Amino acid sequence: MLKYRLITGSLLVAFIVIITSWHNPVAGGILILVAIIAHTAGVRELVRFGTQMGNEPAKRLLQFLGGLYCLMIGLAGLVTHYGLIELDSSEVLKFESIDIIIVSGIFITLFMLIGFLLSFQKSDHKKGLLSFLYTIAIMCYFSLPLACLLQIFFIEIHTANLGFEVGAAVPGQLLLFSILVTKSSDIGGYTFGKVLSMRKGGNHKLCPTLSPGKSKEGLFGSFIFSVLVAIGFISTTGDITLTASHGNDIILLNTSRAILLGLILAPIALIGDLIESVFKRASQLKDSGSALPGMGGVMDLLDSLLLAAPICLVYFLIIIRYFN
Repeated sequence: MLKYRLITGSLLVAFIVIITSWHNPVAGGILILVAIIAHTAGVRELVRFGTQMGNEPAKRLLQFLGGLYCLMIGLAGLVTHYGLIELDSSEVLKFESIDIIIVSGIFITLFMLIGFLLSFQKSDHKKGLLSFLYTIAIMCYFSLPLACLLQIFFIEIHTANLGFEVGAAVPGQLLLFSILVTKSSDIGGYTFGKVLSMRKGGNHKLCPTLSPGKSKEGLFGSFIFSVLVAIGFISTTGDITLTASHGNDIILLNTSRAILLGLILAPIALIGDLIESVFKRASQLKDSGSALPGMGGVMDLLDSLLLAAPICLVYFLIIIRYFN
């Protein structure tokens, strides 16, 4: 089990490092494809949880519209980041300010409308309502956060209207930082929890009824690992900046901002893990699936990132908008 976990984990880390370091439209296209595949698999696993609980969410609707949403967000970033279509600043401004909002609004509306119609075709309206609510929950919990990971990678579409040069930021580094710090929190929690639990009186349960393996010592380890990896990342790459056309730079991440984000992501990652634990407890399933040898399913891999992705995106955008 541990051997397969290490092999799978190493391959995934290598893949993320290569994709985020390869500044080529092909890399962006591969990332979009992987996001759509992960979305399809993740929805299947969440639907399996729901079926075990007696719900029947609209799986095909979620897979199709959610995958299409990721595709649209990804293609938007691909086009603007790599300059596949020439846009002047006013066009980028319109694209960023209006089109992304409209696309998101359309997809959310379609989710709710079609999900409502499909769910209430059932003769049992109580079951239909529960299925509808579960479908919306999957959209909010999984589909939208997954798209946020793509938006972090293609973050220029959010910054061009502020007078910055398209392509000046290093979105691959931002995404890599977000993933490494979040997952290091998981590793730190697991490591400290296991090691300190061997000592007498060293295992204070955090949520015994929900996740017996989580401990306060593990939470402490999550903070330690997140901050250390954040510092190590910035020490290796140097400050991550966004170059403005008017000559001033914005420091997206330096040591202090990286530490702050690390401190924020540690508890967020834990909460994301606990949310999946709720699904597992309610459905009485140990793992979300078996797609990843040694790790379980796609949800077992992405659980902590689903809450971390929107937090990271908002964090970077706040810096860009209010600290320039």
